Amino acid sequence: MRKKIYLLLLIICCILASCYKEEQISKAGWVPSPTYEYNAQTMRGTSKMSIIDKSFITDKRQFYVFHLWGNEEQLGGNKNFKLVASNQETTDEIIIEENVALALDVTGDNLQTVPADRYVLTSISLPKHGLWRFDAFIGNEL
Repeated sequence: MRKKIYLLLLIICCILASCYKEEQISKAGWVPSPTYEYNAQTMRGTSKMSIIDKSFITDKRQFYVFHLWGNEEQLGGNKNFKLVASNQETTDEIIIEENVALALDVTGDNLQTVPADRYVLTSISLPKHGLWRFDAFIGNEL
């Protein structure tokens, strides 16, 4: 009986330790996306998805254009865009956009200064200050 209790305690400790380690790794990996210059604009993001770099203002709705790069298989067809924002400190998640069609082009002042394969125009209001991560899904792919 004692061996079963010790075994059960050992399993519980291993589970708790792995959860703690996973949380530490995920929080430690949160760093702002790099910036780079493209067509005289400072961009923030990756070679697959970027926005023009500007500050987010807490509780103020602002418009952003997400610039997406990829081939026709990745971005083409009737694939929809979903954008989820997660806060590092609170782990709150907010669905910013869901079931949005990818645009081939966007019109307006200064929107075409950064050519991309597809665009998503969205408005974002973040409720808390801090570091936020944006996860973009095209179809069901992250």
